[in-house]
Amino acid sequence: MVSGIAGGTGATSAFNAGVAVLDSTLAAGTGNVLVLGTGGAGDLGTNIGVAISGVTGLVTGGGATVDITGTGLGNGDDNIGVAIVDTAKVTATKAGASTLTISGQGSTDATGESNHGVFISGTKTSVLSAQGQINITGNGGATKAASGNLNTGVTIVGTDTSNPATVAVQGGAL
Repeated sequence: MVSGIAGGTGATSAFNAGVAVLDSTLAAGTGNVLVLGTGGAGDLGTNIGVAISGVTGLVTGGGATVDITGTGLGNGDDNIGVAIVDTAKVTATKAGASTLTISGQGSTDATGESNHGVFISGTKTSVLSAQGQINITGNGGATKAASGNLNTGVTIVGTDTSNPATVAVQGGAL
């Protein structure tokens, strides 16, 4: 299990991630993976619960479950629950009854835009399961007055979605 709560508050704070897997590998071999992250409360945006990014950004597990849960906090734009971007990969490698679950909540305190619950983007970014089910659930943020656009529950852009597993995606805006 990896768990993190970001610091960073106030008018000059931004880019605060609870858990950041940046051009790194988080692997559990034959075990389960649990990643929990809460972004910081900075006012300049980009306060991400769980950020997985980069060519070698990889979260993988060979056990029954890979579970990633993130909550974006803060004000402004891009306060995302879970962001998987820039060719990063999330995989569940166990054959059979494995489940890969990604859950995210965009910042409900934000007044800006693109406060996604789950944001998956990049031409070589992928979320894959060997045979088990993939569940992606997100709720968009920015419920305050003067909220901007694109505060979606789940956003998947230019990403590899070919997969032998059953995929369930559920998104909502608050």
